[in-house]
Amino acid sequence: MLWLLVSFSVSLLASWLMITRMPKLSKWMHDQDLDGVQKFHAHPTPRTGGVAVMFGILGAFFVALAVAPALASFLGLLLVSGLPVFAGGLVEDLTKQVKPRYRLLLAFASAALAFLLMDAAVTRLDLPWLDSLLEISAVSLVFTLFAVGATTHAVNIIDGFNGLMLGYAMLALSVLAWVAYQQQDLLILQTCGLVIASIAGLFVFNYPRGRIFAGDAGACFIGFLLCELTVLVVARNPGVSSWFALLVLIYPVTEVAFSVYRRKILRSVAATDPDAKHLHTLIYRRYVRFRCNPRANRCAARLNASTSKYLWVLTLVSLLPAAIFWNDSLSLLLFCSVFVAAYITCYWKIVRFRFYGRSKVRSEPAQVPRAVVDHQRRTSSESVDAKPVSSTT
Repeated sequence: MLWLLVSFSVSLLASWLMITRMPKLSKWMHDQDLDGVQKFHAHPTPRTGGVAVMFGILGAFFVALAVAPALASFLGLLLVSGLPVFAGGLVEDLTKQVKPRYRLLLAFASAALAFLLMDAAVTRLDLPWLDSLLEISAVSLVFTLFAVGATTHAVNIIDGFNGLMLGYAMLALSVLAWVAYQQQDLLILQTCGLVIASIAGLFVFNYPRGRIFAGDAGACFIGFLLCELTVLVVARNPGVSSWFALLVLIYPVTEVAFSVYRRKILRSVAATDPDAKHLHTLIYRRYVRFRCNPRANRCAARLNASTSKYLWVLTLVSLLPAAIFWNDSLSLLLFCSVFVAAYITCYWKIVRFRFYGRSKVRSEPAQVPRAVVDHQRRTSSESVDAKPVSSTT
């Protein structure tokens, strides 16, 4: 489709221009903090990739105005709804002065606009006693704002390594597109396709080398689009189980829920305080970084990109069942539990140092390093002037 090509091309071009043709704006565009608790890049990097994604979708919107008015109308409402969360993230990318709670409030504002303009509301959970409450508009509004706002912020949290959030978003949007195709929902199918194309334009430069980052604007905006399209798939298609939405979004939801538990309950600090205890961070620190010298910039970039692969595999534990059992609530609930169990198991094993380098650390007495053994043998041999003993068969 024409708008898919336009969306990808505009996003690709915008990313390239921000990387190569705007050095004078590096003071505002680049992430200069290389020592932060959640920083893993080796040199200042533009963090305005969200602008490229927005431009890519805008390009598709203008093409759709001429060839697909219905799609253009749908896209226009979606873009207007997403402006508050995008603007808040962009200001944070440029100034580093927008607190997380304000960005969360802007996510609530975007969710409210989508609720009013597009009827993007959570009106059922396939539980009779809750569905009767969600029939009340005020209750549905509050629940929708909380669900969309919190999950948008959760998608921003998983944006920690090259390609991680972008890859997950494209996989999740592909599942939404598949279910929309099954339900013959052409608007959702087309919108998911062009959002994937726009993200792919940024992905080319973000993975594996990390030449540009999505930033808060990109992560929050993509998270908002993913959440709203998930809500709309369920709201527009009664045949789709409401638990399908949870399974598609279970990875960022689990990450943010566990982060709140870890910070508020275990450490008694503010839930918004950054730390280096996310699952993707632990995978990097306890496993991936031992594969080569991380002080070399080229190696650091490769290790950064390698971390994302492990999380993409983990997300398939939820996304593949969601694509298969999208209309089976019981199976969806079962796989939600399976994913949470898999996440906790991975986290527990890494925290318990079960992964170290390329092999597992077992609960056996520590062995003397081979270099020490060789040194002791050599010293002993020299002290008695002994000859080496030949092996026999």
